Amino acid sequence: MIFQHTLEQVLDGTKTQTRRIVKEWDYFVNYASSNCNLTGGYTAVFNSNKRLRFRSYATYSVQGGRGQKGVARIEITSIAYKNVRSFTDEEIKAEGFASRKEFFDVWCSMHDPKIATLPNRDVLMETAPQYFYQAWVINFNLLQGYPDLLKVISHA
Repeated sequence: MIFQHTLEQVLDGTKTQTRRIVKEWDYFVNYASSNCNLTGGYTAVFNSNKRLRFRSYATYSVQGGRGQKGVARIEITSIAYKNVRSFTDEEIKAEGFASRKEFFDVWCSMHDPKIATLPNRDVLMETAPQYFYQAWVINFNLLQGYPDLLKVISHA
């Protein structure tokens, strides 16, 4: 999983949640324990080709950018669907950001670049199409066993 803007926060443990934009035709499945052989079941997001995007209780490599080597692993603990415009201060902190402005500076630069730098961005965000702001909320834990990761990253 790529953390281009927040890799350091993932590695130091201050980021425990990430949002990934909902793509057209994504769908969410909640597999209860009665429907599979896993204790407690799991949740998953698939794309239109029925390809798995994310699954709870699965582990993923942590990368600083596309094509870069993985530097750690995370385990997804839960997945939910939410409009990012309505998240709380606790969620901002879990995302690894100090403020709502800081989060939306990054979010808009990636997903709504036309309004990212406009002075009235907050007003425009409220009226922008929902597909720019619907997201999968992914909670995760950084797996142990990766000592001195920040030293490795800072020397790269």
